[in-house]
Amino acid sequence: MRRAVPILMFCLVASLFAEPLAQNSARDILVCFTTSLPPNDKADLPFASDIVSLNHVLRRQAATVSMITAATVVKARAICRALQNRSDVAWAELRPLRQVDARSGSRPVSSPLDGPPNDPFYSLQWYLDRIEAPTAWDIVAPNGEVVIAVLDDGVHFGHPDLAAARWQNDAEVNGIANIDDDLNGYVDDLYGYDFIDQDGDPTPDPVGGENSHGTHVAGIAAAARNNFLGIAGVAGGAKIMAVRVGQNGSIPYGFEGFLYAIRNGARIINCSWGGSTESSAESQIVAAALEAGCIVIVSAGNNGNNTRRYPAAIEGVVSVAATNATDQRADFSNFGSWVKLSAPGVWMQSCLYDANGHTYGAWQGTSMAAPVVAGISALIKQKNPDLTGPGIAAILCNSADPIDAVNPGFERQLGCGRVNAYRAAAETPFSFHVTNVCATEEPPSDGDGRIEAGETGSLTCRYENLLGELTQVSVHVQSENPPIQILDPVVHLSYPIAPNSFGELSALSRFHLADDVPRGALFPMVIEFRDGAGILRSRDTWNVILDSTFAVLDNGLLGFGLGEQGALGYVDYIRNVPLGPGFTLAGDRASGLYHGSVFVSANGKVIDNFYGNAEGTRFDFAALPGTYSGHVIAQQSDLAVSARFDDRLLSEAERLNVEVCALALAWPDVSGIALELTVINRGPVDWNPGVCGLIMDWDLAGPSRNIGFYDGSKGVLVAQSELNGFPLVGIAGLGADLMTAYEISNRDELSGGGIPESRMLELVNAGMGGFNNSPRDLSHIAALPLPALSPGDSAQLGFVVITAPSMTELQATLDSIVVRYDSSLLQHETDAGNSTVLLRVGPNPLRTGDDLAVSGLPDGEMTLKLYNILGQTVGTFTRSAGVDGTVTLTDLPALPPGLLVYRLEHSGGASAGKLLYIP
Repeated sequence: MRRAVPILMFCLVASLFAEPLAQNSARDILVCFTTSLPPNDKADLPFASDIVSLNHVLRRQAATVSMITAATVVKARAICRALQNRSDVAWAELRPLRQVDARSGSRPVSSPLDGPPNDPFYSLQWYLDRIEAPTAWDIVAPNGEVVIAVLDDGVHFGHPDLAAARWQNDAEVNGIANIDDDLNGYVDDLYGYDFIDQDGDPTPDPVGGENSHGTHVAGIAAAARNNFLGIAGVAGGAKIMAVRVGQNGSIPYGFEGFLYAIRNGARIINCSWGGSTESSAESQIVAAALEAGCIVIVSAGNNGNNTRRYPAAIEGVVSVAATNATDQRADFSNFGSWVKLSAPGVWMQSCLYDANGHTYGAWQGTSMAAPVVAGISALIKQKNPDLTGPGIAAILCNSADPIDAVNPGFERQLGCGRVNAYRAAAETPFSFHVTNVCATEEPPSDGDGRIEAGETGSLTCRYENLLGELTQVSVHVQSENPPIQILDPVVHLSYPIAPNSFGELSALSRFHLADDVPRGALFPMVIEFRDGAGILRSRDTWNVILDSTFAVLDNGLLGFGLGEQGALGYVDYIRNVPLGPGFTLAGDRASGLYHGSVFVSANGKVIDNFYGNAEGTRFDFAALPGTYSGHVIAQQSDLAVSARFDDRLLSEAERLNVEVCALALAWPDVSGIALELTVINRGPVDWNPGVCGLIMDWDLAGPSRNIGFYDGSKGVLVAQSELNGFPLVGIAGLGADLMTAYEISNRDELSGGGIPESRMLELVNAGMGGFNNSPRDLSHIAALPLPALSPGDSAQLGFVVITAPSMTELQATLDSIVVRYDSSLLQHETDAGNSTVLLRVGPNPLRTGDDLAVSGLPDGEMTLKLYNILGQTVGTFTRSAGVDGTVTLTDLPALPPGLLVYRLEHSGGASAGKLLYIP
């Protein structure tokens, strides 16, 4: 599956927005080109005649985000779909539309402005005392050096309480009309910019209450203080860079607003708006803002639930929930572990401007909570001018007042607490965060390296201290999964931690799993940091997977993960967690496989975990109870891992009743693996002939750069990168030619998240084809025929997965594995000496009630040992062979079901092999 292209720096093209943006934002497409030379002419794009404009708006390393405006909404959708299939496109999407986060209704104030001296409505601003703003003002008062960018529906600086807060672009104010004097890509942007009307006047238009949202937000943040008018802003004296990106409650041009704010030096960005869907373009531009040293403050949303809202839920953003006068969560406010802070947001008095002129009113919403945080950020920035966004965010978090006690049921869901302006301005900065949290097994567990139900583990982590020296820090770990109990929830760090330092906490905490914790469970936790007085300073949230659900086969030339539920690689795409090593490339050690899966198809059904339904939200296979993937003893190779899985968790109608025993084999000097699949019909009905095989989502040198083909001379399905210097990968049958060697475009087939079963049935039986000479994001399907199987019967199939620098070496690697595998099979049938007697151990598979016979033995005593897949002995038998060279074992003990390994020692030598036991 696709991931965002790595990006490290940004720049703006001087010709930014050469043609005006269309008023109808639905005609715009945002697209990320992955080549260093993206198309510069719309003639090079699909549906060129329907494209109005093409502009490159953001470049970070080799990736370029571009804006395309289509002639109509219908054409925009068609162009977007066509772009998504291009090999040089990481992603393409229609412009996301966001909405402001203000609640309907207001409490207008119409009192005359010549009332009591100094900010007559100050008494109505209950929130200023709540956040201790007056005492903060005694310490620091912002001036025009601190700029807050308000990305909204515009700001009416004709309001007398905001007139002094207007930021101006000196280069343009003192420049020449109709000239881009500062070369920032915008002409005559004197006092900000208006992306609705495409000019330098960000005043709302038309003027009215519904377009006063940005004016209200700006007033909370920076209305003038002690001017005998209206209200006092949290950061009165700071400047407001107004960037008009919406109108009438809709925010279509947030992307452009970020670009403008970054380019023009604003380092505090307020976004009191959001939406419920993720956007790649939004994530890119927020990342650019964070890299530029900005703090991005976003309202958490007014849905009253814990649904993530964007851009608030983007990592690195300071998302803000709303509280009331008693620090309780406002009933409309969103909440969740992704929320970073809370701030007052109920009936907030601020500036309005309507057809009758300037006025004041009380609005509510997380829209109003965000500018409170933006204002405090300005106080911090004024006092600490060298601080960048992460440092400001750290101070905001560690100076917040805890409010969990007055919010039962919402503990750890409202961020680090309610912001406190005084503490943010007065207290010593504190910034301590953890990274790379890991869990390891501890005694009295069984020592197998897995942390399972009933066992105990410990946590370790890396830490970083971004600010000053820390002393008397205590770390508090809390489990958000009740069956996982923290045994020592508080760790005191007795040693000082130096400024700007990084290190490791080797004993963060211990924990215990209840007896009913499922395999592969997520361990969600909250990690808090408190000072010597016990005051909460910051809070991090983490998820750790406790029990690895895969085994790694690594011979130094390659690494390969075999998952317990039929996954290869692999990524747990349902939880978006990378688990295995993928398929590491020869000489590179970078993964060339995003996610792969075993599949079995018969009787009109396909069982896989490649994106097991049309939404890509289900694994079809699951590990059998009591079985694990792990390293095993195998005669065929020096290195082997095994797994066993079936489809029992599907509904009865969806189930094929299939069980698979998978054995992956590797050799120290070969850059490939053999994968042996034993498929068993566990159901009550006969299977018609079907297919079994592998689906592999290749990402060689990243997505969208792969080309596939079929090498008929060796029967290998091959993928390679369009870039030079990267190895090839291939899949072939072991002992038989592939029946299906088919290529799919992930852009097309996975657009909905998964592949419907009806379509998957077509693909696994598609034969040879689907290849395209152009680089793209592809997956390969390789299948062998599966014979008809009656209930209880089984079939064994083999595949080879290989990698090499060239096609010649790839073919040689295949030949090497085939020879080694075939010779090992011969060793199963003969003794270790030169005897021509054929040894047999069977029946294979062995079923409950069967006698186990060993035939072809020389005269004398023989010893047969049976091992499970963990290498543990499960049976030892010593007998003398009869005249016919046969020993029959009728007293078999209870054996573990699945794959067993045997070792047979006799007077002629020794041999080993596999035995499948089916109860």
